[in-house]
Amino acid sequence: MNWDDLKVLLALSREGSTRKAASTMGVSNTTVMRRLESLEEHIGGKLFNRTPDGYKPTALADQLLPTAKTVEQTLNEAEPVSYTHLRAHETRGN
Repeated sequence: MNWDDLKVLLALSREGSTRKAASTMGVSNTTVMRRLESLEEHIGGKLFNRTPDGYKPTALADQLLPTAKTVEQTLNEAEPVSYTHLRAHETRGN
């Protein structure tokens, strides 16, 4: 499992369609489907049910989503700190 797979899980749960998730992520619909299949293989179960109203998370996805959201929040918080640290390090000439 990797971060890109978890991003698909989050985007698809928020958007409800592979097309919208792909647009939000800036990738192709094919990429979303491929990453979803990869994550489902890794997890060992189906993460979404396709309904007339779009993709709906399964109970398995509902269990994984809080962890994915925590990873997302942690990475979002760490990114500005890492960038600031790197810029300060570059400025000192190290």
